[in-house]
Amino acid sequence: MMRWIAIAFSLLTIAACNDSAPSATPVSNAAEKTAVVSGKCDALRDYEAPSQRFDERAQDLAHATGCFIETDLSETESVQVPAVKGVLTIREAIAKSLEGTSLKITRNEPDLIAVDVNK
Repeated sequence: MMRWIAIAFSLLTIAACNDSAPSATPVSNAAEKTAVVSGKCDALRDYEAPSQRFDERAQDLAHATGCFIETDLSETESVQVPAVKGVLTIREAIAKSLEGTSLKITRNEPDLIAVDVNK
């Protein structure tokens, strides 16, 4: 009986030391970006995307990273987005893609970005 209690206590101690909760700390510079990853939408990638329709950009980024981009394509697919280049998270790449368009990010989650028309 004491052996099982010791094993259970050891497992609880190990579990308590494992800090696997994602960080929600904002990232302020490129050096810190590698340390903060909370989901598939926050992994760094090297992007060089041309100016294209939003549906094409969203599909390219989602397939490359596994980050789900939720949008109503009947409203957003034909919106032209600017070129994006650099080492960015998908979240940053989407935000840069929406600059100067009628689209906006309406929800951010670790593995999901929702984009809608800015009404």
